[in-house]
Amino acid sequence: MRTLFKLFKKCFCNKYSLLSFVLFLAFISGIFYNSEVHKPDLKRLYMETMEITDQPPVSPLWTQYFSNAAYKLGPHNIKFSAQSCSPPEIDPGQDKTDPDFLRKTMAKELKTGEGCFNFMVQLQDPDKYMPIEDPSIEWKVSDSPYITIAHIRIPIQEFDTVEQHTFCENLSFSPWNALSEHRPIGQLNRIRKEVYAASSKYRHERNQTEIPASLDW
Repeated sequence: MRTLFKLFKKCFCNKYSLLSFVLFLAFISGIFYNSEVHKPDLKRLYMETMEITDQPPVSPLWTQYFSNAAYKLGPHNIKFSAQSCSPPEIDPGQDKTDPDFLRKTMAKELKTGEGCFNFMVQLQDPDKYMPIEDPSIEWKVSDSPYITIAHIRIPIQEFDTVEQHTFCENLSFSPWNALSEHRPIGQLNRIRKEVYAASSKYRHERNQTEIPASLDW
């Protein structure tokens, strides 16, 4: 419990506290929620999380995103990734000390050009060690390479306005807003369902806007 307490304190003392807190909930679920499920290696998962969040990307449009948790794709279990279609273009005038530099960078980029991502899926191989319930275990690309199945294009636009900020603030997101054929799987995603719904309810109550009846599809 002493280790968990230290981890809990760290969750609220770093700049990525929300991500860390969600992971903390996942850790707790692995210990207390289902004793029969293989429990993640807490220290390893925590260290890996801190490593990937230690340095921010140069831009939201020039990085690679991973689902981390698993999903269904028809009869398959998958993880997915979205990777920039081209190598990053670094702005030499970027001020990373500005807490809003990522938003400002993306606003500047989308004024003159579109964003593009390759959407890729990684199929689970039952003959390889690619667990569902332990998201701390990376599915090795050598065991199952990513397959590009689509392209995501973000058109030229101006989103950094008061109207767009208000619109965005009153949106709700959940990975469970999906077809049953694409549903999230695994305990981390089950936790996310409750956490995202609670977050949406709190934010809409605070903003005095209509609370969505459900975040499911």
